[in-house]
Amino acid sequence: MIARALTPMEMLRERKKPLYDMNQSHILNGGRVKKIIDASCPACDETIYIPIEDAYLGNQIECSECGALLKVVNESPLELEEIF
Repeated sequence: MIARALTPMEMLRERKKPLYDMNQSHILNGGRVKKIIDASCPACDETIYIPIEDAYLGNQIECSECGALLKVVNESPLELEEIF
């Protein structure tokens, strides 16, 4: 299954007005905290936001900005590679 990165606007639409704290890299939603990590898409160079549980080696992620299919090739620091 391919995970899809979320933009901050998508996070706001999908949840009931969560607070997004860029400094803490968390989505705060009704007392629940979901950690996220930001990364740069190698295809479009835009910043994308990925839930931490989807940022594991070998996982495929769809860029929320350009739709490119990406693969996690390094976990720390997070590094993505475009799949052709």
